[in-house]
Amino acid sequence: MKPAVWEIPSPTDSRPTADPAIAVCDVRVHYDGAAVPALDGVSIEVPIGSRVALLGANGAGKSTVLKAIVGLLPLQTGTIQVFGAPFPARRRQVAYLAQQSELDWRFPITVQRFVATGRYVHLGWLRRPGKQDGELALAALERLGVATLAQRQIGQLSGGQRQRVLLARALVQSAEVVLLDEPFTAVDVESREILIDVLEELHLQGTTLLIATHETEAMALDQTVCLHGGRILSPDTRERERLAGWCG
Repeated sequence: MKPAVWEIPSPTDSRPTADPAIAVCDVRVHYDGAAVPALDGVSIEVPIGSRVALLGANGAGKSTVLKAIVGLLPLQTGTIQVFGAPFPARRRQVAYLAQQSELDWRFPITVQRFVATGRYVHLGWLRRPGKQDGELALAALERLGVATLAQRQIGQLSGGQRQRVLLARALVQSAEVVLLDEPFTAVDVESREILIDVLEELHLQGTTLLIATHETEAMALDQTVCLHGGRILSPDTRERERLAGWCG
């Protein structure tokens, strides 16, 4: 069956527009057993509909920020709000693309079924994705150029294919905020171009994008936030650190 043409849904506009999409306020996060905090007094405001990049070397705190936003890490101090409310109240509105290395690609599931799991935020965990959810998954895979892989096991995918499938899963969630952790790492040139095209489409539809990346040249950005040692660098400090190679 030929998949339907994917159409990116428009945001619901159910949130108050006076609030930023994401507000991270004076957040401190500490991993168990670590001598120093992973985040130390971090504050970030991400405007609605913007494209913001978190920059920094490995261990700077980029991934930690994303995990803290979606509640995967407890906060020692500070607050995080999404559209003016704590994350649990906005869970359906946020899609999180973790790094490929953090997922178990050995799990026995087909690509199409994996992408359809992005619908769980709308269905609830006790309901299984139905026919319409499967069709949405196939259409999203078509938009990412990997519909022919729909019945393949996820463990058989290359790095670029995996990243496209992860973004397809975010598309079917119809989220208003998409968080991406190193989306351009270990992908081929074709996959990179397709990912950037789809992210630009999301931006044009009003979706907010927060991207942890080393690659500032990958796509157009509205704002960059540079982290080092779990802290945000001031503009002056950032310029000095740029020369030292911390920020691309």
